[in-house]
Amino acid sequence: MFDSDECKNSVEKSITIPDMSYEELKALLEFFYSGILKLCRDHLISTTSVSNILNILEMSTILSDNHLKGWATFFVVSHMEEIVNSSGYKSFVQQNPDLGLYITKIFVGALKSQLGSTLDRLVRSALRPKP
Repeated sequence: MFDSDECKNSVEKSITIPDMSYEELKALLEFFYSGILKLCRDHLISTTSVSNILNILEMSTILSDNHLKGWATFFVVSHMEEIVNSSGYKSFVQQNPDLGLYITKIFVGALKSQLGSTLDRLVRSALRPKP
């Protein structure tokens, strides 16, 4: 199909595919894109580390990939102390304030669901000025 002279690149950089309808081409492109997206997502998930997770979270937002964003959020919250103390966290939050706020809200929500009112007492106790 793509080997015919009619499908070769022209000067205008366009390709004519005579034996494929618009709907068929659209379905094929969606299949290619979603298949590649899934492969890339699976690769990113399998190679996630503390050193690359903030890039993955940012990428998931740019791509509007809720599955990847969910994974990245879970990973960040699960490794919060290490990530917050990493060298790149401050610049990440400065460049992505909405994501920084999002992570903080998710983390606080996770703590509250696990500790309930105990969290409030712990925070007050930790922040209370010492005599």
